[in-house]
Amino acid sequence: MYWELKENDQILQSGTLDVSIAPSETKQVSIPWDAWEQKEGCEYWLNVSFRLKQDELWADKGHTVIEEQMLLNEDAGASQRLDVDALESVSYEDSVAGISVQGNDFQVEIDKATGEIKSFVSGGVNLVEQGPIPNYFRALVDNDRGAGDLASQIWRWQNAGTGRTVESVNVSENEAGTMLTVSISGTLPVGTSRFSMTYYIYGDGTIRVDHTLSPTGIGNDIIPVVGNILRI
Repeated sequence: MYWELKENDQILQSGTLDVSIAPSETKQVSIPWDAWEQKEGCEYWLNVSFRLKQDELWADKGHTVIEEQMLLNEDAGASQRLDVDALESVSYEDSVAGISVQGNDFQVEIDKATGEIKSFVSGGVNLVEQGPIPNYFRALVDNDRGAGDLASQIWRWQNAGTGRTVESVNVSENEAGTMLTVSISGTLPVGTSRFSMTYYIYGDGTIRVDHTLSPTGIGNDIIPVVGNILRI
């Protein structure tokens, strides 16, 4: 077993342990790390992996068979939470075609027809070319093809995101005028499914995106994936 202790993306300590665990059995293992000083605002991770001890027909010695990552300080970053009211102010213009957001050294354009960000310019550089576009499709694997009509259930989600219809776009701001909330909702061409996208635009240029899928009228619980496509 190989282990490593990381501070953000930097390895602080690492090592190997000779662990023998029979199939269907469990075993408690102690990681022999040395005490270290935790820095405020840093995340500390324990990465554990089990690797082949010898060459096999299907893989070489050292090949990772299974791995896991554990966050050791779940409250990391709590002290770095934004004081939203103390941020720079943001303003916006709401037109028929879209929403234009102006902040300190950044501008955001949101297309009402698609709900996508048309442009996100910060420091004179455009950071987003297109998206986020709701996506509910993934490539099929062998198990999908051999599981009855599962493949057809997956394929019907292929164009669900690009075939969406935006029905409403609403904008609101906090009392301090330092954060905008742009809420977008609409329908998908799969059953009577619906989607929503919410952009939280902060005065420091941060944009948080929440995406919700409400699958209804599809006849089963087969949803290949829930995600977004963003072109930068």
